[in-house]
Amino acid sequence: MLAADVEATAGAFRLRAAVEVERGRTLVLFGASGAGKSLLLRVIAGIHPARGRISLDGEALLDSARAVEVPPQRRRLGYVPQNYALFPHLSVADNVAFGLRGRPQRERRRRVDELLDQLELDGMAGRRPAQLSGGQQQRVALARALATDPAALLLDEPFAALDAPLRRILRRELQTLRHRYGFAVILVTHDLADACALGDAIAVVAGGEIVQIGPPEEVLTRPATPLVARLTGMRNVFPGRVVRSLPGALEVQTARFTVRTPPFPFAAGAAVYLYVRPDAVTLVREGAGRQPPDATLLRGRIVDDQYLGPVHTLYFGLLDPPAAPAGPAPRGDGSVPPAAAPGAAVGAPYDLEVDIAAHPYGALGVATQGQWTLALPFEALHVTAGAPVAVADAVALAAG
Repeated sequence: MLAADVEATAGAFRLRAAVEVERGRTLVLFGASGAGKSLLLRVIAGIHPARGRISLDGEALLDSARAVEVPPQRRRLGYVPQNYALFPHLSVADNVAFGLRGRPQRERRRRVDELLDQLELDGMAGRRPAQLSGGQQQRVALARALATDPAALLLDEPFAALDAPLRRILRRELQTLRHRYGFAVILVTHDLADACALGDAIAVVAGGEIVQIGPPEEVLTRPATPLVARLTGMRNVFPGRVVRSLPGALEVQTARFTVRTPPFPFAAGAAVYLYVRPDAVTLVREGAGRQPPDATLLRGRIVDDQYLGPVHTLYFGLLDPPAAPAGPAPRGDGSVPPAAAPGAAVGAPYDLEVDIAAHPYGALGVATQGQWTLALPFEALHVTAGAPVAVADAVALAAG
């Protein structure tokens, strides 16, 4: 296990964080730029001064109380900085072998050949970094970090400069390497897809502190604060108050609607935030025989529709009851006008965001229907302590 409980400063910035990760597991440090993620990684690597304690498999790498500080080259940690830090004047083989200085030449050559083969860099041993693609450079940096058989691997934004297809390939390669070698991984990213694809746990970093840590699904669906919600794409955030506690449920009222949520430890009158992910809200076809069980049903009108490739993001203004009939009203001649919303009211106020995949979007005919019944599933609703603020303020907070 790699564990750290440290404090560090960088100018006026202060870091105070505690993390741990088992061998064979990956911890992702996730957050906005400037949150302190890379600083924490450099502290663990031993290349930035800090106070506290860092241990690897029970051995102290840093223990301020006992004046223990193991130098970086003896920490058994492989570190890959964001820019890879390859030596431009050295060949690929010499870059990979750099950490093996002092070992017999035959051993060095064998280890380099083994890693170049495993990372599909055959035939590139004599090239310089400038002759490599971004993905190849990243693999060389990984090979150099792995050359000394580290017990843990520290990766700082390893995929930041790569295009989407290559990112997917290298994510899988990193997972394969982790299982093959059994090392622990701490990976820094501000990309949510990377965090979810690679992390056994996500630690959300903000202002030099860990503000939430847990499995990816828990962090994404159960944010601890509105800040975590904004960082993880939980864009529907509503301030409200608890109306009452019910058997197995909580009744929460916002400025625009009232819902029943799973039970949370709040008393009647408590100020709270209510959350629901945009991808958890479903559109209910008019006249559908079955309604989603235990869901809160709302009526809304699409005020904007953004096409994002595989997904549409729909912006809904909620309708006050009684709701108008779904769909556009016929003209006097019996024809049906275009839907009154998608693309026609960009920038208009909205209450709720809904993400819908392109296939159901087309199958439901969303582009031709302006008003919908929206289902907020019971189990998808989350509540945390909050302060009463305007709905518009909460929407602005969630949108960043």
